[in-house]
Amino acid sequence: MRIVLSFWVLLLTSCNYKTSNQEYGYCTIAKQADIWVIVDDTSGSFLIRGEKIGPIKNSYQNIVSAINRKYVNPSISVEKKEGDTLFVRIDSSEMFTQRMGTTGALNFKAVVVYSLTENDSIKGVFFKFPEGDHGGKPGYFTRKDFKDFTVKECR
Repeated sequence: MRIVLSFWVLLLTSCNYKTSNQEYGYCTIAKQADIWVIVDDTSGSFLIRGEKIGPIKNSYQNIVSAINRKYVNPSISVEKKEGDTLFVRIDSSEMFTQRMGTTGALNFKAVVVYSLTENDSIKGVFFKFPEGDHGGKPGYFTRKDFKDFTVKECR
């Protein structure tokens, strides 16, 4: 009986350890990030807000620089800002439309939109790129276009 009880206590505490360890892992990523990031764990992929975005969110140019530090290929370039829309071109579009895969391209667009709309003057992002096998169609995107993404927070 003692052995069985000890086994259950050990099993329950190790399950709790794994959960907190996973949460600790993505919270560690969030503490180091200056943009929104995609994190994968055993429950799937989700978006998490980088904690260092606060100091740069008032400058969309700084957010673009942070995105391009994280994603060298593809990267983005600002073409113009019109009203509350930022027009961006995806550089290295062959990588984006042919080599990242559909999920990779969708994740990239979600990161760009969530990061840039941290800036209060930007409500949406208009992507310009030639269509390919992946990446979907160019056009206007807001956070609502990524409503199927799970967003997690660190406390």
